[in-house]
Amino acid sequence: MTEYDAVDDAAQPEPAEAPSGPAGGVTPADAADAARLVSFGLQPKLLPARDVEYAELLRRYRDEPAFARLADAVAAGLGLIVLEVSTRAGMAVTAAEDSVFAVRMGDYARRAASDSADRFLHGLAHLSVAAMAFPRPEDLADDGYIGRVTVNGVDAFVRQACARLEERA
Repeated sequence: MTEYDAVDDAAQPEPAEAPSGPAGGVTPADAADAARLVSFGLQPKLLPARDVEYAELLRRYRDEPAFARLADAVAAGLGLIVLEVSTRAGMAVTAAEDSVFAVRMGDYARRAASDSADRFLHGLAHLSVAAMAFPRPEDLADDGYIGRVTVNGVDAFVRQACARLEERA
């Protein structure tokens, strides 16, 4: 008898609850719904308040733990990480490093290199993010400091910088 044979069956994890389908299994409709929810999550401008199907799938995610696990598994299988699921914002996903959905710097550079005006704006946005993320001396002295960069903050920073440049011109 090995040490593994002596493991108590009570210590084994319970099997995960399956979505409600025939005999408790996953139905093709459940899988399609979970994949549809993930596809909605890939459309960041789409809000559940504007789409009845999206809102219904989010309700299922919230109310049916087995459906939530299935949707999470679909996302993971696509190389996506579920950041948040809420009725207000929807399903927020991001790409894992090895995902087909990941944006690689080489791809980004090729797309941005096509138009010099776009390159300038991209550079300005990157510079703004770097300037906002870099801690100031007073931030380094504050043990409670947590640097945060938001889209609205970068937008305001870029607009202020452009207004100052326009005044000087």
